[in-house]
Amino acid sequence: MRFNYTLYPEAKQKFDESGVTERVKQALKNHKISIHGATFESDVRQSLEEMIEDTFSSPLIDEFFTNISNSLENISNLFYTIKRPVGDLREQVYLEDILGVMGWWNHNLFGTDEVFYYDKFGFESLSDFTGSFTALVYSQTRNISTYRRGYTWKTEKNGRILESEITGDSNGDLRISRINITPYETFDFLGNNISYRPEFSVDREGISPYHSTEMPLLAGILKWVEQCKIETESSKDNFKGVIEWAESLDKLKGSTNVDRFYSRQCFVADNVPIPLFDPSNSKVWSSRNLGTVGSYTYGLYLGSNSELLLVTQPDRDQKLRGIAATFYPDEADHLIKGLLYQCANLLGRTSLVQLKDLIEYRFSQQYKDDQQRFK
Repeated sequence: MRFNYTLYPEAKQKFDESGVTERVKQALKNHKISIHGATFESDVRQSLEEMIEDTFSSPLIDEFFTNISNSLENISNLFYTIKRPVGDLREQVYLEDILGVMGWWNHNLFGTDEVFYYDKFGFESLSDFTGSFTALVYSQTRNISTYRRGYTWKTEKNGRILESEITGDSNGDLRISRINITPYETFDFLGNNISYRPEFSVDREGISPYHSTEMPLLAGILKWVEQCKIETESSKDNFKGVIEWAESLDKLKGSTNVDRFYSRQCFVADNVPIPLFDPSNSKVWSSRNLGTVGSYTYGLYLGSNSELLLVTQPDRDQKLRGIAATFYPDEADHLIKGLLYQCANLLGRTSLVQLKDLIEYRFSQQYKDDQQRFK
């Protein structure tokens, strides 16, 4: 079953500028189109028959429908091909892919004067248009569902385009995710160069800690900024400007009481540097970690180029499992703003007042006195 697609930036821009994205949003809100659950071959064949009956006939359209019908007969041998610098990927085709490429969602939204005129929207082939449109529908379904949209940003690094988000799940647990949306050259099962691809697990990374972990993570980020001498816009004037920005978003308006004990506790290990991550040395153990519901924590480490690494670390007698997420020095501002945004918009259990107190404590005389005692 296909759960998601990655729509390439150029295709997204085409849909945005032509007004298609807005039409999809409204159609989803009004339940005129929707994503299927489990899809069966009989569903696809019935949908194909309906489309053949409803749409006009032409040599291009007739050939297209013939190719789709043949694809259903040969689906186990059909693949997407994605050309990447580290090696090509091949992805098995699912029934949902065929349903999308044959234009089922286009057919449900557009009239017959638009459904197959791919060049009108700036696409090079019919299957690129219909498949990219399907990817758009999937992405917009995610955006208007119960999913809690948080702070997002994009980063271009090492030839990749990374889209990141800091939010909270339905239980208020912190969630940080990022996905590689780099538009690698991609070919669909009909042989056409396309503007989307099925979403791969290798393109995703992120962390899913448990409960109120925003404060220890922010404390670790502040240590990272200090230790690696990272220049950030947020840290100017002891974070005054970014705090004022977050307070303008604060839905609680500072009404939550604060116990400074936890702010102080988050910096107990501040005299200890964040360690360099060495995957071959199981004795390396970070004193800064975020709890999870699993048998491991996320430890904060440094990469060889001052990256902040969030590493899944099990019990001390086991080897480190690997890097769950990597953040670069020029993303420090986004991490700080993202955590403040998440708390200000009530996406987690931690309030903005708590993060504000943590920052104020970090630059107080009390912090300096405590660090002398902690040595």
